[in-house]
Amino acid sequence: MRKPSQKIVEAEHFVLRDSSGKERARLDVDNGVPRLSMNDAAEKVRLCLAVYDDGPSVALYGPDEEIRALLKVLPTGPNLSLFRHEGEVTFGRLTVSRDGEPLRVEHKLRPQLELSVAPEGPAVALYGVERNSRALISAEDHGAALVLHAPDEKSKVEMHADVKGAEVVLFGADGRPVRTIQ
Repeated sequence: MRKPSQKIVEAEHFVLRDSSGKERARLDVDNGVPRLSMNDAAEKVRLCLAVYDDGPSVALYGPDEEIRALLKVLPTGPNLSLFRHEGEVTFGRLTVSRDGEPLRVEHKLRPQLELSVAPEGPAVALYGVERNSRALISAEDHGAALVLHAPDEKSKVEMHADVKGAEVVLFGADGRPVRTIQ
């Protein structure tokens, strides 16, 4: 335990009030989590900064005190979640991984879009409501490709272009090519 000093003020929590006595900010530790929350003129929480065991977070609240945006820095990388209403499934989530995984945008916890950069080039993947890949666009040093998938993730159309030319392949229900156009 530290010896009290004239230069240090210690307490379990601090409350900052405006000139009319309204609580505008609070600094405390809640269940072991240090946090700073800030309120609007109606004393509703609009911003909360906190540090959890797995990393820091910034939460932004709407005028109804429902969380609308949450930015976290997790051991796996940063994460931004957007909400329509608190308690409702996530409206959108953007996740960046340090492990080389793609940048992912989710809606209602389902992937919708992935952006990736690999040594061979960038790619964009679009997902259907069934959580499966429906389209892939990639650009590599030697050319570019567009692949369209059916809900079962089988290729239906593949288009490739490089310095030698372009090719379109159409696939049948059995997954076999039925027509190639060059």
